[in-house]
This record gives sequence, structure tokens and C-alpha cells, in this order.
Amino acid sequence: MLTDICSKHGYELFIRNYFETSHTKGSQDAAGGFLKNQVDMAVFRGNEIIQSAAEFFKYCGKHLKDTKSLYYKRRKFRYVESIDRDTISFKPVPGIRSLHQVFSSLDDANLTLRYLSCYSCENCLVGTYKDCINNSIGSKATIPIVVENNRTRYSVPAESTENYEMEDLIALGTILAVYTDEADSNYDLFKADACPETLEKDITDDWGVTYVKGSKVVRGLYFDQTKKTFVV
Repeated sequence: MLTDICSKHGYELFIRNYFETSHTKGSQDAAGGFLKNQVDMAVFRGNEIIQSAAEFFKYCGKHLKDTKSLYYKRRKFRYVESIDRDTISFKPVPGIRSLHQVFSSLDDANLTLRYLSCYSCENCLVGTYKDCINNSIGSKATIPIVVENNRTRYSVPAESTENYEMEDLIALGTILAVYTDEADSNYDLFKADACPETLEKDITDDWGVTYVKGSKVVRGLYFDQTKKTFVV
């Protein structure tokens, strides 16, 4: 945890660089992604109502035990009803997906955030990051470390009252329910093709709606109820 890593390990300064809003994927991610995709499609097609971990577990045990793999003969599922987590909850950092560099020091109760990392100036190469000559490029901020909850968290956490920007919650593959003004339609399902982007010029979509330069938009596919698949 960045907030206490210096005092815990005896560091004077700790720096973490983030290169993209993702991480390396392995076979376990593929297996988990397959299960979630199968459950999502069962819900989208109206075949199942799955609203809890227990219902997810029951569906997988009933429908997804068998495999078509040459290497794996079956899938085994285990349901853990609750997990005690004795951790500290901190106030979220706004725009966290845009960060590339975070500093935490032993004698500072704040985190220093940079939206661009520097690897070229002599000061950063020797560790004196506060004297970086490229600080004028990009932006930099210092935020206090605010503890929200210092009690034991359980598998069913208290309902959060934090407000998040939509752009912080959408990534490649995110599925959204989009409300419409049509009389016979409650909502449409939309699958994002990428993270939100800021337009560099005016564009008009296939429905004739024009978005001006500087607007934040999400590109993706709509779910066709007839074809039971996502389409342009």
C-alpha cells in the first residue's frame, strides 16, 4: 500500500510508475473472463436472473463444469460465503486512470501525483524528483491521504457515497445500460470499444447527432435484441 510502504519497509521515498490502465493478463484471467462472459450472455438473453455471488456460483456449477479443452477435463467451483478483510479504506483519487507517477515519502502525509513520468532529466535519474526540470510539462498535484474507514471490511461492504466521474468507470469491454426517449424501449445495452476520448474535431454519428470538438464520448456497439449480439 503506497500510504504506508515507506514506514513499513524503511524507505525514505517510494515512486510508482503506471504505464497504462491495465495489467499483464494470464491464463487465470482468460478463465475468469470466459465465465463472466457466459454468465453475462445468459442474463442478456433473458435465460437467467443472476444478482449475487451465490447465484453466479450455482449457474456455473450447473452449466459450466464441462470443458472442450484438450488440457482440462472439468471446472471446479467453490463458493466462499464471506471473507474478513482487515484493511483500511482511503478516499479515492479523482481521475486516477490518468495518473502515470505517484510519490510517497516517509516524512510526508501526502501523495504527490504526476500525470506524466520523467526518465530524461538528470535530477530524476539520481532520485531528486522534486527538482525535475520537466515539471512544466503535464500537470502535478499533491493530495492528502484521507482515511475513510479504519475498521474491518467484510465481503459485503457498506454502500459507498462517493461520486465518480463516468470516464473513470468505463474501459474496454464495459457494458452500459443506456436510457432512451423511445416510447417502447426502456434502455439499450452498449459495449464500449475503448476508454472515453475527447474529440479533436466535430463529428456526426450514424443517427445524425453532432458532437462538437472537446466533447467526451465513448465509442462502441449496441446489443441487437433480435440477433442476440452486439452490432455497430
